Amino acid sequence: MVMPLVMHMALAARFYTAREVIVTPKQAGFYLDRATSCRFEGPDQTVERYTYPREGMAKGAGFMGMRFNKGEQQYRNLDRPSQG
Repeated sequence: MVMPLVMHMALAARFYTAREVIVTPKQAGFYLDRATSCRFEGPDQTVERYTYPREGMAKGAGFMGMRFNKGEQQYRNLDRPSQG
């Protein structure tokens, strides 16, 4: 009988800046196609209503979703929210 080896390791979370996250996929031939930013409220704030997510890489966001594609890059400025 073979028993599975179970290891318990205490892992600390590692957080990266948006720019740091973009580097690895870029090296593999991917480009950032879209970003959406949210969670603008601080962790110690009592919030009755959260701010809506914003298109792009918004400064001060606590969380950001990013979509990468492979191929030729479509040049868009994702540092600023889109207009309209």
